[in-house]
Amino acid sequence: MNRRRPLVRPVTPALARLREIVRENVPAHLGTYLRHLAQASIVVGGVATAGCSSSHFPPGEELLAPQCVSGQWHALDDIQPATPHDSIARFANAGFAPPSGPLEVLGTECDTASDPTTCASTIQELSQNTYGNFLMTSDGDDVRIHATEAELLALLGPIDTASEALIRVWQAGYVITCDDTSRAGVREVVGGFEVIATRTSGGCGSPVVVERYLFMVATDGTMTELAREEIERMEDWGCEGRRPEGLQPVTAAVPVDPVGRWFASMARLEASAVDAFHGVADELRAHGAPDHLVEASRVAADDEVRHHAAMTRLARRYGAEPLPAEVVPHPVRPLYAVALENAIEGCLRETYGALAAHRQAFAATDPEVASAMTAIAEDESRHAALSWEIAAWIEPRLTDAERAELSIARARAFSELRAEAETEPSPRLVDVAGLPDASTALALLDHLAATIFA
Repeated sequence: MNRRRPLVRPVTPALARLREIVRENVPAHLGTYLRHLAQASIVVGGVATAGCSSSHFPPGEELLAPQCVSGQWHALDDIQPATPHDSIARFANAGFAPPSGPLEVLGTECDTASDPTTCASTIQELSQNTYGNFLMTSDGDDVRIHATEAELLALLGPIDTASEALIRVWQAGYVITCDDTSRAGVREVVGGFEVIATRTSGGCGSPVVVERYLFMVATDGTMTELAREEIERMEDWGCEGRRPEGLQPVTAAVPVDPVGRWFASMARLEASAVDAFHGVADELRAHGAPDHLVEASRVAADDEVRHHAAMTRLARRYGAEPLPAEVVPHPVRPLYAVALENAIEGCLRETYGALAAHRQAFAATDPEVASAMTAIAEDESRHAALSWEIAAWIEPRLTDAERAELSIARARAFSELRAEAETEPSPRLVDVAGLPDASTALALLDHLAATIFA
């Protein structure tokens, strides 16, 4: 069973300068940057993933739900650390938009520091450059990260509370949610605790799958997978294209052939992106955005019409009909809702989608696919750049609280996208359509996380 370990990634002067250059030139040069990155990725190899066995899950009535307040998990309320600390904070940093602050804090950060300003600066720097799910302590001037399994267990000591067992599983990269013990719950057993949590994988050429896991977390912190089962599957998720609010699930029969299915799904996403960009234009105008952003959104909608036609031709080339795209219209939303969709569907998914399209243009063995993706990649690069321009206009108009919420949402969305990329696409899709394999997709996402998304 694979476990994603957090890592501390130092920000070297070279990386800092690369971030600066990328940020300064995103609108003008994003397409060139993504094209060169995609070309370089052709030499990156892939790795296979391993699976674990499945068995029995305990019924929900036998489990305790995580402690939650207003729908947010409070992990630190019932922990018993090995030694006391001034503060213990919980962070999640997926690399996309560094966290604006901790998810929760037990105690008061920097409470006894000789220089509280320096202490606070240290906490911010460490939280932005440590990746994964982790805890951080402060004691006087001493600020420490507890990101690895060994560091976490040294902090917690024996796993002797339900909250500590949940934290152990969360730190390993699994999701703890509220109000549904079939997805997240814990019960004490002989020798430790049993914990249920979920994780999402797939997408970008493979079905998106939500699996729930049953772990045994022993008192010494040893974590053993006891069971795994699929609880949700979506066959029509892709990484390219802007998905609008109101896009309805597919009810039509899904093609069996993986190549035909992928192009049929992409045709659906490109069709939905037409509605998405017209919606963006309408909402930007309603909120007083500059005319050039509104007009660029209309032009992007016209691009998506051509993309839909191209994906439809390729789907039929491989024996599939395009899947239908039904979008339920909605009224003009508040500015924060527009910013949230733009951050996730535009800045995040369209940027990666453009990069993946450039790579397909280089790697696809079917000349018709390569030709279509060459044109689409250039358009999608402009769409991604437009998303960053919209973000630059819209996000300063949000409140401080809304910007903090947006930062957390972007981090979660990046984590979800990275989880999707962990699943290997069909070998035929890698060959015929040029999709990146799992290791290449992860490497590309991590590069974006360190540069454009940082």
